[in-house]
Amino acid sequence: MEKLVGQKYWLKLAKNWRKVKAPVRPSREDVLFFKEESKKIIGKKKNIKILIFGATPELRDLALSFKAEVVTIDQNLDMILAMKNLMKHKESNEVIIKGDWLSTPLKRNYFDLIWGDGVNTQFQWEKARFFYKHFYSLLKLNGYFVTRCFSLPDNVKVSDFTWKIIIDIFEKIGKNNKVSLQNLADLNICLQLLSLNKNEYVKSPTIRELNQAFKFYPSLSKKIKKKIAKEMTLLYLSKERKTWRTPTQKDTHKELENYFKIVKVVPSNYNYWKYVSKLFLLKK
Repeated sequence: MEKLVGQKYWLKLAKNWRKVKAPVRPSREDVLFFKEESKKIIGKKKNIKILIFGATPELRDLALSFKAEVVTIDQNLDMILAMKNLMKHKESNEVIIKGDWLSTPLKRNYFDLIWGDGVNTQFQWEKARFFYKHFYSLLKLNGYFVTRCFSLPDNVKVSDFTWKIIIDIFEKIGKNNKVSLQNLADLNICLQLLSLNKNEYVKSPTIRELNQAFKFYPSLSKKIKKKIAKEMTLLYLSKERKTWRTPTQKDTHKELENYFKIVKVVPSNYNYWKYVSKLFLLKK
């Protein structure tokens, strides 16, 4: 997974997590989906075991609220510990494992639930089949995988809708003469998409992509541009780049259906990214 690692990027996010907005982090509605669907699955069962891929504090807190046996795994221990400072359950029996999602040995057929946030973008294309097969092997019979997936619309030119969103964001900022945290989160995703490489990978943005957007929309005042650049640098821009793969919606469904039954799919409730981010309930 070396190609997809960006430790400084993740640590910056962890440091500023309270200022980060969806879709960079899960929204309240996203977390509610995990909660409600998992409650239905758990019912009156005891000794529930939940495996979480990644360090997302909202999901870790939610899992611990079920009084479940919770195992969290990520290759970036600093990220796990930094995010723990944002959790309500700081003192807990959460088992933390530093390791690669694919190679770290875990008990097969052991977990009732696996949760992940955006995990479908976190590995290289050639590893997709192995990852989902691995997730499948860790679940009990009739176990469930609950996840938020990011994917690009099928048969749509990404640059076209990206520039439309950038224009809309800048028009709102110019009209209100104010830069909101939501503006910055949406702009961050747009700048990532500007780095799209042959519909395969995107990278965390740098000042280069931001200046590209400013050049495309020259109407913003120097004062507002300076403010945007300052806030984006604080929250998202990084010299060390994090890389994500970019499956289409068709790719995502095909990959998941190789190992899971898709029980439910719900578009995330975001302004611009409703059909880019979707919540999945999957059964082994």
